[in-house]
Amino acid sequence: MDLFPQRCQPARPPHQLALASVLQFVEGRLSDRQATTALRGRIDWKFSWGWS
Repeated sequence: MDLFPQRCQPARPPHQLALASVLQFVEGRLSDRQATTALRGRIDWKFSWGWS
């Protein structure tokens, strides 16, 4: 039995989900959609996630 199903993407690691929640709170309680947009466009969020 595999840990992840074959038909969908694996979940993000728990530390990344926790970091996203903290960033949402610090930025003024962003919605999930707003946080996703910020992660795609803001260099400080990308850096905190380890993306370049």
